[in-house]
Amino acid sequence: MPPIKRLKKSNSFRSDETDRVLNQHKESLQAQMQTFMDSLPPLTTRYYDFLNNVKKLNPNTVAPEDGKEQRSPGKVRAVRRSHSQTSNMPPRGEIKEAKDLPPLPNNDILLNQLSILKKEATELGKSLTAIGEWIALMVPTIKDEDNHGVEVQQLVHSEISGFCKEVEGKYELESDYVESRASMESKYYKHFLAPSWFKVIEKHDSNRWDDVELAWKELVRIVLSTYTILTNNMEKLRNPRGGSGASYMTM
Repeated sequence: MPPIKRLKKSNSFRSDETDRVLNQHKESLQAQMQTFMDSLPPLTTRYYDFLNNVKKLNPNTVAPEDGKEQRSPGKVRAVRRSHSQTSNMPPRGEIKEAKDLPPLPNNDILLNQLSILKKEATELGKSLTAIGEWIALMVPTIKDEDNHGVEVQQLVHSEISGFCKEVEGKYELESDYVESRASMESKYYKHFLAPSWFKVIEKHDSNRWDDVELAWKELVRIVLSTYTILTNNMEKLRNPRGGSGASYMTM
């Protein structure tokens, strides 16, 4: 049996070159974080603009005379959805082939909104990932004591990681919708003697509008929460064993 080699001490792996690379990377990540912090006002304004636009387009929302939005009941939803062709569905006895079916509801506007959401969520995800990486690189060597600031770093990193996963779910809405809609369309034309598939597709599209609206609200929450967590804990994130900041994460 060959002799067991002893591991080197962790700091013996460090060199001037690796420190230089690490510092350059940390500076790059910190610059991305600062860009995110500085862009908060226009970023939230843009998200609110997208949200308000979706509210106007969402067939599940009506604007009564008092100007306050409300969720519409089914019969009102049918009025707003003037493009709906459910009423044009031929009687079941007249449907002999798939070509006798009316065309499916147009979903171009919904697809466009999902594409916008995916683009914005992707960019936000990149910013959050960079922030999480910067925090991870700022964590010092764990000692037997005085690790309160390090715990703050770990807690903030955990929060940011959770936000990253939430945002990832937002830019997957588009692909999930396209796949499910394609499956329903296939069944609609394959099982042409079951015209209820038309209503299923209508309901499916209607629910996706609500998902898009909710996604914009959640992106606003994530951006504001991230900003608040970073600003409240920045002293410990930059210098976990120094300063007079709180020794616990603040929201």
